[in-house]
Amino acid sequence: MEDYFLIPQSRIESHWQPVDLNYELFCLEYCEDVLEIPLLYIAESFYDRDGLVIELKNINNTNLLEEDWYIQLRRLSKYARAS
Repeated sequence: MEDYFLIPQSRIESHWQPVDLNYELFCLEYCEDVLEIPLLYIAESFYDRDGLVIELKNINNTNLLEEDWYIQLRRLSKYARAS
């Protein structure tokens, strides 16, 4: 099962706004450096007109729900769980 998160542009730190077309690199750097998401949990991330979209994988571990980065991510974003 996957979790999907959308971080609106207004919640992305201003100095991290992508200025070129290399969005994939921007997304992974932002996820790892700012949001502190371990890369092993990221299935996909991309940037579009709505903001930063992050799909997490391997999140069935209940301990993960207590991780600081996961709690912060839930607070910053709009959240959806795949069914």
